[in-house]
Amino acid sequence: MTVHATRTGKGTYIGRNENGASVRIGHGEGEFTPGELLQLALGACQALSADHNLSHFLSDSFAAELTVQEDKNAAENRYDALAITLDVNRGQLPEDRQEKLEHRVAHAIERQCTVGRTLDHGVEHTFTLK
Repeated sequence: MTVHATRTGKGTYIGRNENGASVRIGHGEGEFTPGELLQLALGACQALSADHNLSHFLSDSFAAELTVQEDKNAAENRYDALAITLDVNRGQLPEDRQEKLEHRVAHAIERQCTVGRTLDHGVEHTFTLK
């Protein structure tokens, strides 16, 4: 699958995927910065990887709030760490089931989150100007 972005003005792009979704990219009002997109990509990948297990243990309609906190190394213009928190209401889930849920969620994320696995491994990247 390929994603595309089209310049819409000075320092702004619209990113699109093959499914018709779009996102505004830039540094202005109503736009995601590339760094924020990276943070959301990692957090959302982990949340989606965990979703099946969370639904199984909690319910199909469980509520969740995803937060990604960055530790930015400004001198090197990169992130030293990203901390992802997925806040879910575990309700009356017994402690032994909570431990089982945490184990299964961690395993699912480790196995299924392509973004996390890529960041862990590192990814070669190239740039071509035509």
